[in-house]
Amino acid sequence: MAARIFFNKKRGNALGEYALILGIVTIALVSMNVYMKRGIQGKVKDMTDYFIAPQSEHDENTDDEVFTTSSSD
Repeated sequence: MAARIFFNKKRGNALGEYALILGIVTIALVSMNVYMKRGIQGKVKDMTDYFIAPQSEHDENTDDEVFTTSSSD
């Protein structure tokens, strides 16, 4: 009978340890969520800047030519 009680205590301790590990992993993932989100947003911004930047430079050059042409009249 004493062996059975000892086995139940070991089982209870193991369940508590698994719950503790699961809690720690959950807290770590939730806290990393902010950093992962910012990293993804940064990558999206870099890609957007890469694809839009050549068009913006072309538009800026066109605007400069219009201003110089209109000011020389």
